[in-house]
Amino acid sequence: MFGDYDDPVQNFYRRTVYIHTPSYGKIFARIAGHRYDEQQKCILLVHGSGPENSSMYWNDLVRRLLLATSSSSSLSPYYFVAIDCPGYCHSDGDKQTIRSYPGAFIQEIVDCISPTTHQVYCLVGSSQGAAAVFNALVEKPMMSSFLAVQDPVSHDPQRFVCIKQPALLMYDIDDAGHPVSVGRLVRKYIPTNHYYEFASSKQPKWLEQNAHLKLLQLFNDYNATNTSSLQLKASSKISLPSLPACMSVAGGIVSYLSSYDREPFYGYSAKELESILSAYENQSVENNDLFVEKIEPEPVEDEESRVQRLAAESVQTECDLCSQHINSNEMSKSLRLPDCRHLLCYSCCCATIKLNSYECPVVGCSYGTSSSFLTAIIISFTLLIG
Repeated sequence: MFGDYDDPVQNFYRRTVYIHTPSYGKIFARIAGHRYDEQQKCILLVHGSGPENSSMYWNDLVRRLLLATSSSSSLSPYYFVAIDCPGYCHSDGDKQTIRSYPGAFIQEIVDCISPTTHQVYCLVGSSQGAAAVFNALVEKPMMSSFLAVQDPVSHDPQRFVCIKQPALLMYDIDDAGHPVSVGRLVRKYIPTNHYYEFASSKQPKWLEQNAHLKLLQLFNDYNATNTSSLQLKASSKISLPSLPACMSVAGGIVSYLSSYDREPFYGYSAKELESILSAYENQSVENNDLFVEKIEPEPVEDEESRVQRLAAESVQTECDLCSQHINSNEMSKSLRLPDCRHLLCYSCCCATIKLNSYECPVVGCSYGTSSSFLTAIIISFTLLIG
């Protein structure tokens, strides 16, 4: 965790990761809790589509759920993964993905999180993220056991009759953008539900104070399996679980609590971050360092080495791929790759270099070749052949 720290609240174990999906690139996520196997209950949270939305939106809900379900002697039975949807904040991709391909995208995230069961315990969504969760369960009903939404976009709610999961539905009657009239239809079409209406004009903190409790109540009412916490010995050090193969560490608690780009800096996260940095002797952490993979700088070739390399290359007459001799007439048509400096005869170039294959063809070579360079090669070969 470059430039970052572990969560001082060991039971919470908050940090950030990259989820490397097969089809949608690298997806950033804030995760919390301990998951030693897939029997532990994973809650996947999907934010809305506003320009400032990101996984950070869920920090307060996750904190309240962890406080309610863990203690100094026990870990929470829940494990939380809040993603930055494609194109938002730290994640690769196109913002339209979560609207156009909610089922396929969320299923890939679930597959990465739970590579054995291909399921999560609960899908949670807000606004457009709620619409994505609804649509994902319509398309792929086996991916989750529970559903929870707040202020959801709920187009064509009659489609939701196929959703059999117990659902938590929370609507603000003052929110014209997410009309409660549609919510009442959703309640009709998803009969197994806990349904709540509130007026933000009178109860501005209703979601903040109640969402976590209503979610736990839903689990308690419909869950047939054991939800007991993992008990800890008073003096035991908590062992840290490993990540699935398609997930890599992005940062620690500072990364988890910090705002980036246009993320709103939620009040409690700001206070907790200030306290943590103060506890670590007021060490400062650069935000940009937390969200990028550290890449070692390329070595710089000194002049003496360069002269020696050029001298050796000038007398080379053997192709590094086929080991055949290159005579003086054919040398002008041969190619030396710019990074690895392998020499390829004209025949090997014609046989192996393709526009969409950026790797050096010499076995064991780990260097790549830029697409613009390969384009120039192909143009040159076309002229030679023509």
